Amino acid sequence: MNKNKILTAVMAGTMMMGSVLPVCAAVTEESKPISQDKVEETVVEYTKASTFSVVIPKKIVLDTQNKNSDYAVRVYGDISSDKKVTVAPQDALTDIEGINFYMIDQATAGTKKANVQADVTQDVVDWTSAEVTADTSKDGNVAAPTITAGNWKGTFNFNIALADAE
Repeated sequence: MNKNKILTAVMAGTMMMGSVLPVCAAVTEESKPISQDKVEETVVEYTKASTFSVVIPKKIVLDTQNKNSDYAVRVYGDISSDKKVTVAPQDALTDIEGINFYMIDQATAGTKKANVQADVTQDVVDWTSAEVTADTSKDGNVAAPTITAGNWKGTFNFNIALADAE
């Protein structure tokens, strides 16, 4: 019984001592004597990593008449002036020119139709530091001009990166 009390007291003391953390500030207190009538400078620094968010469409529905649809990509946050955010549609069909993917017939009965090529255009894929700070959207378009009646589905990806600005 006495042994348990001693162990309990030791554990309690250890837990109390372990939970106390020293607080450290990054203040440099270098000093040197300054004579009268002299100007000296003090350096102030700030470093913060870039942070940003990207909003892309989760679903794009093609217009039944024009067989296309516009979409918007939005980027906002705070990035360094020597960086840019790139949000570019990824090409799924590398053997075909342009950025494209297949729309696939979703019929559950009968003979499915052949896959139909859909094309993605997004003229601007880079956001500058000022554009990211200003919460800027840029437009793109998906078109499948040869698609026919039925229930079709396709997907494409966006490549998102923080890169060095040119």
